[in-house]
Amino acid sequence: MSIQLPICPKCGYDQSGEIATWESQCPLEGRCPECGVVLSWGVLFEPMIHDLGWYAEHARSVGQMAKRTASTVWMLLIPSRYWDRVGLGSRVRTGRLIAWLIFFFLGIHLLTSAMEMVYEIEDYRSIGASGLPVGVQDWVGFIADGLCWPINAPDWQRIDYFTGSSAFQSIYGWNPRYELMYPLDLGVTGLVRSLALLGSVGIWVIILLATRQTRKRDGIRMIHVFRVLMISAFASALLFELGRVMESAIQIAYVQRWSIRDRLRYGLSPMVFQAASIGLLVWIQWFWITAIRSQWPVPSSRVLSILGTLASLLASVSIYILVVSTR
Repeated sequence: MSIQLPICPKCGYDQSGEIATWESQCPLEGRCPECGVVLSWGVLFEPMIHDLGWYAEHARSVGQMAKRTASTVWMLLIPSRYWDRVGLGSRVRTGRLIAWLIFFFLGIHLLTSAMEMVYEIEDYRSIGASGLPVGVQDWVGFIADGLCWPINAPDWQRIDYFTGSSAFQSIYGWNPRYELMYPLDLGVTGLVRSLALLGSVGIWVIILLATRQTRKRDGIRMIHVFRVLMISAFASALLFELGRVMESAIQIAYVQRWSIRDRLRYGLSPMVFQAASIGLLVWIQWFWITAIRSQWPVPSSRVLSILGTLASLLASVSIYILVVSTR
């Protein structure tokens, strides 16, 4: 088993000088002379021994990633629980983390795409076609629609494609309040809100980059910031996929003329989608605050948490209003 470079997991300071002061034996714990964090020398020398058996980032194969996905998601649901388990001593495996997030997102996207394809096929049959489509061109179109919708809509590149989709627009005229409360196309709205959530994530990174002296003084390594960035960005993209699958379900209900179709469109779906939007926004703030205050115990953690939360919320709301209000 290879011996790892003895660096502080928090600030990255080389501990070779500290190790050179040992005379006869290795102590169990020490303290980083640069940032002051308490070190476990066993974790420092052999971090693989302390890899987490439930964590997908520490998986050694794609099969292990798949098996550990449920337990990883379960831990991530409560950020404080996740960070309690993933301490400073846990290895940050950026390549494995990115691979897991990509595989996980692709799996979810394929499932939501299948739902959209079901709607496309049912709509095809509702206009008089009998059975399933048989032409290669038809199937290519259904697959493309499922994978790309709503990006493949004819006018998606126009900024006003994302505006005025309120369910009450035809009655009351366009109003941002109705757009916020009663989005008509959850796929489009999910895309816009995911972008707003990504903006809130980006603000956290910008603040940490802007406070370079504070970050350097408190020993916050960018590799840890990258881990939080990737996970919270992934969570933001989930709202887009939720909007896609809910909109597909609503469209199927209308094509099949289910009796609950209006309740799905104007009652249950907006309520669930609004709750998910607010829940993800709150989760992102919780995730970053917990990371700063427990994972990186720094003197300025309270100031960074307050500043980051306020700026993040302002950024997400501003981005969303800017997009839906542009005419």
